[in-house]
Amino acid sequence: MLSQSESIEIAKGLIRNKKYSEAEDVLLEAININKKNLFINGMLADLYIKMENLDNAELQLEYILQRKPGNFYALQKKGDILVKRGLHHEALDILMEIYKRGEIDYFLIKRISKIYLILNKLGKSLEFARKAAESYPDKSDVFYLLFQIYNKQKDFVKARESIDRALKIEPQNRFYYSKKLSLRMNEKNLNSSSIEEILEISDEMNPYLLNLLAKSLKNEGKVDRAIEIYKQIIALDDNEFNQRSLAFLYYKKQEYSRAFKIFISLSDSNFIDKIFLSTIIASAKELIEKEELLKHMLQLTEKSKTFLVLWPRIKKLGKEIDYDESQ
Repeated sequence: MLSQSESIEIAKGLIRNKKYSEAEDVLLEAININKKNLFINGMLADLYIKMENLDNAELQLEYILQRKPGNFYALQKKGDILVKRGLHHEALDILMEIYKRGEIDYFLIKRISKIYLILNKLGKSLEFARKAAESYPDKSDVFYLLFQIYNKQKDFVKARESIDRALKIEPQNRFYYSKKLSLRMNEKNLNSSSIEEILEISDEMNPYLLNLLAKSLKNEGKVDRAIEIYKQIIALDDNEFNQRSLAFLYYKKQEYSRAFKIFISLSDSNFIDKIFLSTIIASAKELIEKEELLKHMLQLTEKSKTFLVLWPRIKKLGKEIDYDESQ
C-alpha cells in the first residue's frame, strides 16, 4: 500500500503527463485511506478543473470549506470555477472578500486583475496587475497580463515594454515571441528594418513577411536587397506572382535580359495586363528581342479570341521591327 506522500508524488507525475483518469484513481484511493488530509482533496479539485469536471471539483472544494471555512486555497479555486461558468461578478466577489481580509498572494492579485480584464474594467485590471508586478517582478506572466491590458487600451508603447519585460524573464517562451510579433505587425508604416526585426522574432522564413519586406525594400529604393529577398521567397513558394514580382525588380534594375526571360515564361493571361505588356515590350526593345515577343503575341491571338486585344500592340511592334530592318 502506498503512503500518502507517495500517492501525491505519483499523482503529480500523472497530471504532468496529462494522464488525468489515472491520477484521479490514485487520489481517490489516497482519500479513502485518510480522509483528514484536505491537501489531497484540493489536488483532486484542481484535477477536476483541468478535466472540466466542474461539479465534482465543487464537491471537493465544499468538502474542504465545511471543515476549514474561509480556506484561502479553496475559495480561490471556487472563484476559478465561477469564471469558467461565466459568473465573473460572483467570482470577483469571492476573491475581493479574500483580498480585503489581507490574505494576499500573487495568484490572488493576478486572478482579480484577469477578471477585471474580462469585464473590460481596464483601470481596475491595471491597478491589480501593477501591484502583482511590483510585488513579484520575477514573474513573466504578470508582464504578459500587463501586455494584454495595455494592448486593449491601445497603449502600444507600454504593451511592447511589457512583453519585452516578459521575454527578458523568460527568453525562450515562443508564445510571448508570437505576441510581440503580432504587436509589431499591427504597427503602421512598417519600414524594412522593422520587418526584418519581426522576421528575427518569428525565427522562421515566413513567405508573407518576406513579401512585406521585399515590397518595403523596393519602396525604399533598395532594389538589390529586394531581389535577394524575392529569391528566398521563390525558394519557399515558387508561384507566378513571386516570379512576376522578381521580373519587375530586374526590369527596374535595368537587367532586361533576366526580366524578359521571366516575363516570357509566365502564363498567357499576364499579357492582358497593360502594365505587364508595356514592361515586357520595353524589355524586348532594350534587348532587340522584338521578333521573339512579336511571334509569342501572334501565337496568343491564334490560341484564343481573348488575346485579339493585343492587335494594336502587335501592329505597332511589327512596324518598329520593319523600321529597324530598313535602317
